[in-house]
Amino acid sequence: HWSLQHGTRQNQLSLFNGFFKFKNLNFSVLASFHSYFAAIGVFLWIGFHKGLRTVFMALCIPSHVPLDRLPAATGIHLLFSGLFYIFMGPVVGYVRDRTDVHITLHCLNITTYICATSWILEKIIIRRRERRATDESNDVEL
Repeated sequence: HWSLQHGTRQNQLSLFNGFFKFKNLNFSVLASFHSYFAAIGVFLWIGFHKGLRTVFMALCIPSHVPLDRLPAATGIHLLFSGLFYIFMGPVVGYVRDRTDVHITLHCLNITTYICATSWILEKIIIRRRERRATDESNDVEL
């Protein structure tokens, strides 16, 4: 039962990571358009994917947390999201005021890629640890 749940968790992280990459691609496309209707189309596309991300995050947390701790985990997630917006919002505003909107979008893309890269590294580290633990348990059995 755990392996099925673990496989689902890995698939969800991969899907969430894909949403992040796709969002960055949308912002990069938006930074290169100067047409009003093209910008509206990209904004609609970005909004659709933000909705997918929001729904997906609500499904991602329960797959990592036991049911009895789910309210606390959701609360911690919302607390840190709010604190992040409060503290990083002025930084993004400062970058936007000092530079062009294109630079701001690219800075946001860079930070998102850093986050996605850290998740990929976490995935690699966890797989290596699991493989090492499996190898050690197989060596003990022999």
